[in-house]
Amino acid sequence: MKRISVAVLLLSSLTGCGGSGTDSPKNQNPVANAGTDQSVVTTSLVTLDASASSDSDSDTLSYSWSLTTLPTNSSASLSNSSSASPTFTTDIEGSYIAQLIVNDGTEDSVADTVIIIAETANSIPVANAGTDQNVETTSVVTLDASASSDSDGDTLTYTWSLTTLPENSSASLSDSSSAVPTFTADLDGSFVAQLIVNDGTVDSVADTVTIVAETANSAPIANAGNDQNQAIHNTNFTTVILDGSASSDADFDTLTYAWTLVSKPESSDVSLTDSTSVTTNFIADIEGDYIFSLTVNDGELTSEADNVTISFSTYNSTPTVNSGSNQTQFDFSEVQLNGTGNDSDSDLLTYEWSFKSKPAGSVVYLNDTTSLTPTFIPDVYGDYVLSLIANDGYEDSLEDSVVISVKNIAEKGAYLASNVSAYTSSKATSEFNGYIQSGSQYNFNVTNNNSQSLHWTRLTVVDADGVTVTHSTDPTLLGGNGVLSANESQSLSITLSSSYRLPLTAKYELIDSENNANDGSRIWFIVEKEL
Repeated sequence: MKRISVAVLLLSSLTGCGGSGTDSPKNQNPVANAGTDQSVVTTSLVTLDASASSDSDSDTLSYSWSLTTLPTNSSASLSNSSSASPTFTTDIEGSYIAQLIVNDGTEDSVADTVIIIAETANSIPVANAGTDQNVETTSVVTLDASASSDSDGDTLTYTWSLTTLPENSSASLSDSSSAVPTFTADLDGSFVAQLIVNDGTVDSVADTVTIVAETANSAPIANAGNDQNQAIHNTNFTTVILDGSASSDADFDTLTYAWTLVSKPESSDVSLTDSTSVTTNFIADIEGDYIFSLTVNDGELTSEADNVTISFSTYNSTPTVNSGSNQTQFDFSEVQLNGTGNDSDSDLLTYEWSFKSKPAGSVVYLNDTTSLTPTFIPDVYGDYVLSLIANDGYEDSLEDSVVISVKNIAEKGAYLASNVSAYTSSKATSEFNGYIQSGSQYNFNVTNNNSQSLHWTRLTVVDADGVTVTHSTDPTLLGGNGVLSANESQSLSITLSSSYRLPLTAKYELIDSENNANDGSRIWFIVEKEL
């Protein structure tokens, strides 16, 4: 608030005996004006301005500034307290109050103040659409935005879109606002999914992930493992294990491995114990970075190389965390998280969990944010994304995220179906002019990747014209007892009694074994696979 002093000069004429005279004008108080209040970004250089201060007598003014109020722990100071326009830096978020008093050579003015409010600017969030994938055509693909982040710790919302599809594909996302939406790769080709995240204020730059679907032999994917920080304190050498077991092949072909040394510290004599094993090791003999490359081969194609970097030093190593596997459930029962942490220096670790995002309307909280195995009770259907960070007393780990999906009953059938896989293991067939001949035999495997058992109801095989090749509810054909247990794989076989037009499609009709009610709430679904 600006304060203005107004002086009224009273002139009077005095008449005395024998003569008359006039008194000298009285000096008027100057008026201080500290300028207009300001809002700035924290760490900005602020310039104060006393130029609007005045003196009705036109006397020359001198200035006296002071910072009367600062945020807690601020060390801000004026560049020159007697300048008409001194500066200072807003080093901490909060309110700064500067006071100004001016003097006309005779008298001080009433003090005037100006308020400067410093706030930290919002940081743009970072979208992470996940790792590129090679999948089998007709597979259900799960996208994963859980590695997206916001340096301000703001809650994120997600916007997915399929920006590129193979020609004639009708693929669509299950939920474009979910952290982990799904879609079916219905045709051969490349599917490009775009992700944008928002922190409540601003959108991120878009990130994309490419999913390549193939029905022919798929190129395998090499995974040389996570980069490692290895630190020792009392010896000069340490054995480092390399692990390529996370490499994969969409066709389930047997893989062979080829490790090579890309670079090493100067003067190192490092060598691998076995360059063709899925796991191998070496002795890090000098401080520095060791980079190894892994390729895998599925018998036909060699993957692109994947590199892993081992940083070896006698200094502190950054701890690592694993927030556990994604979980899916269909009710509001208690969820237990299962985090783990590791520090190659064997330092004592502390942990911190936090929610990165929750379904709209959720007010859920963790019972203990510092435990490796905290719990919470979901209160709204949707995806709960949580992150885990460890600290070894010196520095924080990178965060690792886990997604807890709470699905309603209407979503359960699609989820169960997406976790049933099937493929032709072998066949003895005779084909002519697009028709498969009588007597041909198919052997195929069906695997229930769900955590619960399913009941068979029937198996139907149809040809390209929709003609039924076989239709059975015989438990012998359906795996022996009509039940496909959790994580069980069953081998099925059919022999054709006539000729049919290719391709043939098997329809596996299944029922959720956890709901045997006959009141219409029973979950029944079909999984279709081309033989």
